[in-house]
Amino acid sequence: MKRKLTVGMMLFVMCVGVFAGWKETSGGMAQQTSVPVKTKLVWQSDSCFKRHEAYFNRVLEEKNLPYELEIVTEDTKTTEQQADLKTVLWTWKDTYDMTEEIKQGEFLALDSYLDSEEGQVIRQSLPENIWKTYQVGGNAYTVLTTGFVPKQTVYIWDRELAEKYDVHPETWNERIWEYADELKKVQEGEADRDAFTVIEGLERYGECLKGLTPVLGDCYPVYINEHAKDGKAGLLYEMPEYQEYEAGIKKLKETGVYQPNVVTESAQKESFLKVFTDFTTADGYAAYYESEGFWETHAWKELYQEPLWRLSVCAVETGIAADSDHPDEAFSFLCLLYEDRDLVNALTWGEEGRDYRLSGNTAEDVMNGTYLPARYTGNHLIAHAEVGQDENKEELYPKLLARCRNSRINGFDFSGKACEQELNALYQAYEECQASDFDREDRIEKCREAGADKILEEWNRQYLEWNK
Repeated sequence: MKRKLTVGMMLFVMCVGVFAGWKETSGGMAQQTSVPVKTKLVWQSDSCFKRHEAYFNRVLEEKNLPYELEIVTEDTKTTEQQADLKTVLWTWKDTYDMTEEIKQGEFLALDSYLDSEEGQVIRQSLPENIWKTYQVGGNAYTVLTTGFVPKQTVYIWDRELAEKYDVHPETWNERIWEYADELKKVQEGEADRDAFTVIEGLERYGECLKGLTPVLGDCYPVYINEHAKDGKAGLLYEMPEYQEYEAGIKKLKETGVYQPNVVTESAQKESFLKVFTDFTTADGYAAYYESEGFWETHAWKELYQEPLWRLSVCAVETGIAADSDHPDEAFSFLCLLYEDRDLVNALTWGEEGRDYRLSGNTAEDVMNGTYLPARYTGNHLIAHAEVGQDENKEELYPKLLARCRNSRINGFDFSGKACEQELNALYQAYEECQASDFDREDRIEKCREAGADKILEEWNRQYLEWNK
């Protein structure tokens, strides 16, 4: 009897499988269809992707792909939900202990997946030096978004004015204050112009000086000199490079060449020369900041490019949860996000016409054609460009990455557990310094009150131990 029931159950399952693969046509005839068995994957990520979830699943279905995706966040995930994929989320305040989840065993090591034939579509999307930047203990635990390159600090100037007054920024070094006399010639010659300043962009320049790297990111004034022998970190405001910068800015102000009030008060300002610290490509800069034909009358020169390390690349990391029931399917799904531009666009931007509109290959706000932030995932190089990105990024960005040199802290992972209270206080102190007109001594005092000495001692201890 038991054997008859078992055989009966097998026949029933087979019949269900057969009929599931057939559909009735308009003429009443049965036609076989390919209905893949779907794997439901739960992705713990940023809430911004939730808006695109329904459309993304529709694209998956249209492509007859065997996946269904559910987006959850750390706050919305229920106890019954098992995350298969997890994105490493962080802010510019939390730039320490960034690999804590990996060290706690929450992610699978992905080296065997990435080295497989299937995984090459992900592995080859970035140069090998980028993968090494994000390794933990010599292993890869996450896949990395593409579409980021370290920023450059550049001079951008008006070529017509340079020719008119016979000045040559293309020959100048990063010490802009050494060229006060040349800048003065332009200023005096254009004295009758309203809302005109000879130079702008110096406020941010002090934090992007050649050879200095902010070891905790842009919101902490803790830096190293990439060329110093010991590589120890120090407080930015006490470093000789910053002191030289401050003295140089003072000189430019005294000569009248640098007039920050003109820069900040005029909405219609024009300038001869700009020091710009967030430059990636010429076309990307012009598309975001300037009008069409900008480079017909302007030129630029690179002064310095950020060295390669975790916070200069800022790739978004996604890994496979160590306790996922579908690790193989999860990795195959990730591979699709590195080769199928329809899927990348659907998850990154949503539905064209509803969530964004296209201008060329650039995604814009659907209402007014202005900047719309991209939701980075997968191979962003094959997705539509973000406003301010070069539309040729798929070809250009890998070349920019390939020429980057490594920072001396590339691969170093700082733990802030021993000084977390001081790190929070230093972050607040930096915010206050940015919002106020403090002089250098006031900034130093603020940082010391916040506990900068303890942070520097702990950072240097860990770094020297790592760099043995």
